[in-house]
Amino acid sequence: MFTRIFGMATLAVLVASLALVPTSAQPKGDLPSDLAMVPGDAAGFVHIRLADIWKHDMMKGMRDTVQSAGIKALTAFEKQVYPSPSTIERATVVVLAPKEGERGEPVIVGIVRFTEAFDSDKIVKLYVPNSVTAKANGKTLYGDKESGLGIHFPDDKHMIVGPAEAVEAFISRPPVLKGGITSALQTAASGTTIVAAVNVRAIPIPPQAFKDIPENLQPLLKAERIMLTLDMKAADPVLTLRAGYAGETSIAEAEEALKAAAIMAKAALGQPRQQFENTLYGNADAGPRPVKELPELFGALVGLGGMNQLDQLLNKPPIKRDGNDLTATVTIPKELTQMSALSVPVAMGLLLPAVQKVREAAARSQGMNNLKQIALAFHNYESAYGTLPTDIYSKDGKPLLSWRVAILPYMEQDNLGRQFKMDEPWDSDNNKKLIAMMPKFYMVANAKNPVAGKTYYQGFVSKKGAMPRSLFSEDSTVKSTFVNITDGTSNTIMVAEAAEAVDWSKPADMPFDAKKPLPRLGGHSTGGFNVAMCDGSVRFIRDTINPKTLLALITINGGEVANIDD
Repeated sequence: MFTRIFGMATLAVLVASLALVPTSAQPKGDLPSDLAMVPGDAAGFVHIRLADIWKHDMMKGMRDTVQSAGIKALTAFEKQVYPSPSTIERATVVVLAPKEGERGEPVIVGIVRFTEAFDSDKIVKLYVPNSVTAKANGKTLYGDKESGLGIHFPDDKHMIVGPAEAVEAFISRPPVLKGGITSALQTAASGTTIVAAVNVRAIPIPPQAFKDIPENLQPLLKAERIMLTLDMKAADPVLTLRAGYAGETSIAEAEEALKAAAIMAKAALGQPRQQFENTLYGNADAGPRPVKELPELFGALVGLGGMNQLDQLLNKPPIKRDGNDLTATVTIPKELTQMSALSVPVAMGLLLPAVQKVREAAARSQGMNNLKQIALAFHNYESAYGTLPTDIYSKDGKPLLSWRVAILPYMEQDNLGRQFKMDEPWDSDNNKKLIAMMPKFYMVANAKNPVAGKTYYQGFVSKKGAMPRSLFSEDSTVKSTFVNITDGTSNTIMVAEAAEAVDWSKPADMPFDAKKPLPRLGGHSTGGFNVAMCDGSVRFIRDTINPKTLLALITINGGEVANIDD
């Protein structure tokens, strides 16, 4: 399924780009320092001249909007952002394919160029305060263990950022001056506003990826390099696409395939055009439509216009042949770009709530995954020892370390677990140093007040001799098992998102007394909180849950009948 989707998507991008968009000879000369860092054999890159875009006429509406905030607001903003956004000149995203013969994910990093020198120490303190310094190929890397962010400073006007592992891999690779994207780098160096290039030959595409593509279209997929540029030097931006092939035979076959693709695309327009026409003409004689139908009516009008324009374009695609390259160019009217720029503030305002919801959903999903790992570790621990994990106690029953330390070997963190001295408290000289090494699965992604080394994942702890009781107990002699969870493992909470954080290795959780108010939970996600149940499942519990139901879910032997959806 994946290979089918990959193949179809690749063909769609290539055909659509060629159908919608000759370039001048590639410029020569030395590359600027940021582009010189891009290996010639990279799988691809995107180079954006941010300062030039900001100065372009299409951004006038946005500039006016920002300036309308006033000098005082702009000054306050500049004081709170470092380095100043006004000093950002260019940004380049680089993609390196895994080394030949190696498996793994591609390396993706960003290179940012500033017009003014910055203080690298200040950036490290602001953005990677918990960083660990490492050396890679003689270069200094700052890696943050919490966020996973890595930064390298080639000098005081450039920074390389990305996942720490990616940055380390990038700066460790020996420089390659020439390769499949060298000419694209030269185009970027010439001052073209946006340049995106793909070195197709450097990407390990499985042969079966294109098996579902019609045979007469497959020559299009033999392009060795693809470059898309947007030149905004003139008032009307110019969009250009160039696809390079290996030789005369390949490009001739690609031209024929493109003609076939245009015919297929025209045929495919028939169905959506018919739908738009039905919407527009179906009830045209009935008079004005109700308000709720107007958006659909307007959409059909715009859609039909777009179909007609695309149909005209496919009759004579603006495709030219330049040596072994197929090129296509289209000029974007400045009125369209200005309209787009003016709509950005409005669009941002409309999309902000949606973006926030997406982020929160992603964070909730990550939290559920964390709890799933914790629950699985509990089950594996119980299989190994016959009891569920508890805090680690001294011989005289004094709690020393949290159950979160006890399950580390079952979370693929055995190396970290071995660094703890199990006969010393969590804040001893040795153990205190390990607080900063809290594993990522103890972090709540959308925590309201994230603090390094602190976690919100906690259990409920009953006092010694309490009945009914929760899964954890203050009594060091009490060992819970799945058997003595008489309320049922699917009806009993194992670990939950607490409202207050504790040091992750500290034997501290939520005190529980069935006769007193329940501990405060959640506050990190809108509408509720995540919990891991004793059967290994993970559930999202609404804030509106009946307190009696929640009480029943916390106890392991209360005899209640609980419905988590109440």
